[in-house]
Amino acid sequence: MNENLQQDVKIITPHFGELIIQNDQIFYFENGMLGFEDLHNFVVISEEETAPFKWLISIEKPEIGFPLLSPWLIDINYSP
Repeated sequence: MNENLQQDVKIITPHFGELIIQNDQIFYFENGMLGFEDLHNFVVISEEETAPFKWLISIEKPEIGFPLLSPWLIDINYSP
């Protein structure tokens, strides 16, 4: 969670439309992500229409998102 962000943040994404994000839903990456070091704040979006994928969407650039998938859906014996 990023303490510098206001309580609610409105973003408009190409795929999910307008979203209101609460501060406690935001994941803060201090150094950004590899290749996207200028992006620090992300939210996880879970929509029935894209299941089993979830999406890690940038707050700073909502057009940028990364698909997330539980490794146990691919291999039930997965062990990190």
